[in-house]
Amino acid sequence: MTAEEYNEVIENAIPIESIAVEKEKTQTDQKISPMASLASWQFSHFSRNDGGIYSNKFSVNNAATLNFHVVQWVDGSSWSRPEVGYLIVNKNYLGEVFAVYGRYTDESRDFQLRAPSAGEYQVMVLNLNDYTISGNGYVTF
Repeated sequence: MTAEEYNEVIENAIPIESIAVEKEKTQTDQKISPMASLASWQFSHFSRNDGGIYSNKFSVNNAATLNFHVVQWVDGSSWSRPEVGYLIVNKNYLGEVFAVYGRYTDESRDFQLRAPSAGEYQVMVLNLNDYTISGNGYVTF
């Protein structure tokens, strides 16, 4: 799959939470729990000079470990390995940059960051390269 095909699939994807299901056809199985996605983001042709890309805002009720799932690649290159910085921020908190090095397109790169306390946060994405990059990601807990 090319980067353009991948981007088209992602842009046209419908989140599972938005699919309507008839009530009588749903099942309650305690072994299955939906994944709680807190925040998501995507970027295309993102340069270092663009500043940061921000996810939607999300809230945590207490200190929490956040699970990041990211894909990233260099525009126009199938072999380059970009370095991308991810951090959680809010008006009172600027987290440390977690740098992810590598090209991830067929599977996500997963890592964890900790929200230090209850509050409303966003994920900030930084391009740490001298070339443009594309990608996307989401956070669960």
